[in-house]
Amino acid sequence: MNLKYFFRVSCAIAGLCLCVALTGCDNGNVMPTFKPTGAPSGPTGSKEPTTSPTPEATPTPLPITAVPAATKVDGSDFFEVMRLLGQGTKVETDGAGEEDLARCFFAENLNGAEADVFFGAGFAEGEVADIYRLRVLYYRKNGAVYIGEVYSRKDEAKGVLELFSKAFDEKTQITDLSAGYADEFLNANGFETIDVGSQKREFLYLLPKKDQQ
Repeated sequence: MNLKYFFRVSCAIAGLCLCVALTGCDNGNVMPTFKPTGAPSGPTGSKEPTTSPTPEATPTPLPITAVPAATKVDGSDFFEVMRLLGQGTKVETDGAGEEDLARCFFAENLNGAEADVFFGAGFAEGEVADIYRLRVLYYRKNGAVYIGEVYSRKDEAKGVLELFSKAFDEKTQITDLSAGYADEFLNANGFETIDVGSQKREFLYLLPKKDQQ
């Protein structure tokens, strides 16, 4: 073999090996380049765009609602409550208007228990059918307002209610209307008082003085 030719072939082989070692060539394919974990993917010196954190929504405070002060009883409620209260009950009238106070002076038919009391006192059936129970408001000597009940014949009821209504408007102080007491107010205004009933319940029955003559 020609020595010069052998030398050329050896140099070619050595150059090829050096190419493989320096470039990473393998059968003409380029080997993947190793990249350390966390290394920047963009060009040197570039920064990833930063995203500002979304601020948490601040809750809107609920409006503060003032607690309303105690409301006075209105007139209609006052009237309905007054109807359920008994004779001699002290009541507050500050929450009632004039029109509703006027409603508190009214007449009603007797109930069965009341009718029995009058029958037991010797009233005839026709007389008992002609009696009303009258509900009124009045001022006592202590200046407070009380519920009163008196009984009268139906033809006298209107005059009795007007009498008590006028006295209430003028804040006339009246002695207790409880049965067993002939009130000077009633006597001064033309009525005699007759106690009707028993130890359990007595009714103050009003009779015009002219009927006593």
